[in-house]
Amino acid sequence: MTKSDLIIKKQVNGTVKRFSKDNHPEEVENLYETFAERFSGMLVRGRKWWLQAVYHDLTLAVYYDENKTAAGYILYKIENSKMTVKEFVPLHNEARNGLWNFICQHDSMIKDLEMILSETEPLLYTLQEPRVKAEVTPYFMGRIVDVEQFFKQYEWNWNNEEKEVILHITDSFAPWNNVTVQLKNNEITIVKEETAKENGIQIDINALSTIMFGYKRPLELNEIDLISGSEEEIRAFENVVPVRKPFIYDFF
Repeated sequence: MTKSDLIIKKQVNGTVKRFSKDNHPEEVENLYETFAERFSGMLVRGRKWWLQAVYHDLTLAVYYDENKTAAGYILYKIENSKMTVKEFVPLHNEARNGLWNFICQHDSMIKDLEMILSETEPLLYTLQEPRVKAEVTPYFMGRIVDVEQFFKQYEWNWNNEEKEVILHITDSFAPWNNVTVQLKNNEITIVKEETAKENGIQIDINALSTIMFGYKRPLELNEIDLISGSEEEIRAFENVVPVRKPFIYDFF
């Protein structure tokens, strides 16, 4: 974006306060954790990670609502007339507008603005001129290493589906993942021995990882023949997998 895109939105009643690594506020850690719950793949950050791996040369700006409650933050730097926002984390639209207005108040200092946003962040759509240059950048790859342990820790949408879901999983690199999994009534049953495969969904570990991390949905992968099963089985699987997009801000 350029300086001409920095048009202030509706005024909000909150305030923005700046911090550095030296006076790092604990409340920003809570903001991040709340934000991270919306996605799959976000890194768990402790205070040590914040201080050693997040700040670097960045400034932290936290938005507080009129009740003095922290509701969003950005991590940014200004260099050579360019503002780079490395993290944009609003918990609601008031915080989104407050943080954007804070950015706009730097229009006398910058000519260009670059922001790293999640694919689901609606900020650009709300701008007066939403036709700004945007790029989708592939980042980390994900893989399920242990299906059994992963499934036990996964947050399934059990209330969305009463039908049984059977998954016949194949993994050419990790043979312990060559299992049949039954999902039914809040229970996960792993069947490691060979079972009849007339019923159930045929799926390899790559397609399974893609679905479980939220990058694609079961119906989408069935459409392009990357998983197979009856329409009823695929829809039942679709229903128990929560809709949650993958995203990560950290790099290591």
